[in-house]
Amino acid sequence: MIVASWNIRGFNMPLKHQGVQYFLRKRSIDVLAILETKLTALLVENILKRKFGDWKFTHNLSSHSAGRIVILWRPQKVTLNVLQSSAQIIHCNLLDKNSGKNVCMSFVYGLHSITARRALWLNLLSIGANMNSPWLVFGDFNSILCTADRVNGTAVSTYEIRDFQDCCLEFGLSNLNSHGSYFSWTNGRVWSKLDRVLCNNLWSNDFQRSSYEVPGFESILDHSPIIVSSDSHLVRGNVSFKFHNSVTDLPSFLPTVAEGWQMQVSGNKMFIICKKLKGLKVPLKQLYIKNFSKISGRIEMAEIEYNNVLLSLQSNPKEAFLLGLADRTRRDIISLRKAEVCHISQLMKSKFLIDADKCSKFFHSYINSNRHHKFIVAIHSIDGNSLTSQHDIANAFVSHFSDLLGVEKHVAPTSNIISSNGPKVPPHFFDMLLGPISKEDVWKIVAAFDDNRSPGPDGFNAKFFKASWNILGDDIYAAVLEFFCIR
Repeated sequence: MIVASWNIRGFNMPLKHQGVQYFLRKRSIDVLAILETKLTALLVENILKRKFGDWKFTHNLSSHSAGRIVILWRPQKVTLNVLQSSAQIIHCNLLDKNSGKNVCMSFVYGLHSITARRALWLNLLSIGANMNSPWLVFGDFNSILCTADRVNGTAVSTYEIRDFQDCCLEFGLSNLNSHGSYFSWTNGRVWSKLDRVLCNNLWSNDFQRSSYEVPGFESILDHSPIIVSSDSHLVRGNVSFKFHNSVTDLPSFLPTVAEGWQMQVSGNKMFIICKKLKGLKVPLKQLYIKNFSKISGRIEMAEIEYNNVLLSLQSNPKEAFLLGLADRTRRDIISLRKAEVCHISQLMKSKFLIDADKCSKFFHSYINSNRHHKFIVAIHSIDGNSLTSQHDIANAFVSHFSDLLGVEKHVAPTSNIISSNGPKVPPHFFDMLLGPISKEDVWKIVAAFDDNRSPGPDGFNAKFFKASWNILGDDIYAAVLEFFCIR
């Protein structure tokens, strides 16, 4: 199902009628919200019946005289039912006849003042309070969401964006993945992102590959259309290894690393380290799965077991076995909760959110948003074509870097004149730079990294190297020395 919205700033020109008809045909649109029609209900219905006879339509002019939203849909492809209509929003239930998916969509046209738009935010809050279906909210909000959403205009104030932000945070609405132009409105001098698509967690889970496109501007209009594709299936490759910090607290962690590090490898020092690290991935992954997989469920089960033990202790408060079991279960719960917090910290990668409530809608929205954005929706190839197939995108990247890496090219020699006239290292730094490097120097660098920083390409982060330094330290130091000895 392909759904779109377009602010056309008045629907009374034949040129705009033709533009909308061409747009519907060219992009195979199933549902279109036409915004800011600036027409009466009678004129709207007359135009739609004459020029869009095969389409069904609805509008919000019957519920409010200032309504400016018209929705067209193909009855062969979509069943649409209006659930709520007001001056700034039409909230609908849509059934995609091809996939059988049933979703909710709210088509928005925000009024021009901050105070007038507050009715829109209240409307969305009332709709979101009872939402238990995949939900999209999109259209022209006439409001930006952050300071990056406007260029060359007046300075963005907190007062201007606070209501919109609060509305999104309340129900965990996040931006749908997008491609094309970042800005959706311009007057030729100022650029703003007024049109956007927001989704809830259920939409992110059910339509993982959905995205929207901002294709660009028409010469007679100042808004670009936005086009939502609700492809639900996302083909993902193999999940890469990622070290989990909670594993370092297990008694079996260091023995596992020590055993894996005994692997016999020939080659230079850095090659040996890479091969040994690769060999450690499987045992460390198995260690995590054995002790911490589905950790939230494990905590719930452990809490139930602990409460059952406490109930038994009420009848036998001096039973040694029960006392020991209660103590062990409580320690296990504490260990699991610490591991869960550690896992959350790595997921969030945001210090102000690490101690936040993991049950909040904002938390789950943040995590889902990260997961949803971990794929490339579309790219433009060298010849200017838009590639949306994951297979075509992958081949384009491989082709691009194949032309860059491993290809012999003539390079002009460096100019001694340029280097001699540029800034130089002062002589009193020579001894320090050319002096020997100690193992302690290398350790200080490793110890300075934050444990929750993103890992390297091999999946190992600073926490792993810190925790296993007594095992790996000599080899890493040897690799550093070898690097500085290469000529």
